[in-house]
Amino acid sequence: MITSAIYAVTSLYGAATVREPKLALPEEKKDAIGLGRAISILVHNKQALVVVAVMILFNLANNLTNGVSIYFFRFVLKNDTQLGFFTILTGVGNALGLFGFPFLTRWFDRKKVYAMAFVLPCIGYAGMALANGRMHGQFVPLVASGIFGCVGYGLMSVMQNVMLADSVDYGEAQTGQRNEGIIFCTLTMLSKLAGALNDLVSLAVFSAVRFGGQDAVTATPAAVKGITNLMYVFPPVILAVSFAIYAALYKLHPERMKEIRETLAQRKQPIETKG
Repeated sequence: MITSAIYAVTSLYGAATVREPKLALPEEKKDAIGLGRAISILVHNKQALVVVAVMILFNLANNLTNGVSIYFFRFVLKNDTQLGFFTILTGVGNALGLFGFPFLTRWFDRKKVYAMAFVLPCIGYAGMALANGRMHGQFVPLVASGIFGCVGYGLMSVMQNVMLADSVDYGEAQTGQRNEGIIFCTLTMLSKLAGALNDLVSLAVFSAVRFGGQDAVTATPAAVKGITNLMYVFPPVILAVSFAIYAALYKLHPERMKEIRETLAQRKQPIETKG
């Protein structure tokens, strides 16, 4: 409560007192972009909206696993000490995805790399279910599955920036205006919204199975089932919905982006004078 109060007060103070410097800008740059215009820019950039929807769901799936992992190790596997190793090793998987993205796009078509970002976590979740079921919670296959899935999440971390950058070019081609700041500020928005949805879904599940969360000492069989569902059952379903939206509505693939960039390059060429 104290931290929330400090955050609210300092945020309001910053909003009330910080002013942009008065720069000598061209006339067309002097018009400030208000909230209404910012919303209008996002609404009219349909590809940016698709990216936001895809990423909110993708981040929600990742947040569910990360948020419930402590309860999974404590009440399902009954081994708190393994959580730290699991977190570190899956972090390595994320790093592999982050740094591996540019290499993969050299070897494979970008569409295939994007598909990997959705498929790898689903395979990882299937491995987790197998490790917790038939393998009785053995740590090595569980963490191997987690690493495998986190490579996909690492790929998506880069992919969302690339997709948003492409949507900026798309918006410029459609409207003649380049709105990088407005489009990229959605990264913060989708992260916060995915976090809020994660809390909502987790709270709903915990309430349904009567699990006390951080205050819990034991977990009933229903609570254990709810925790495992949040850990590796619900996330792949959410990823499937996210991929369906991406496959049906996202159009900014390499061949389309080539056309868009050619259009933008032609607009920026100086007009040749006759005579």
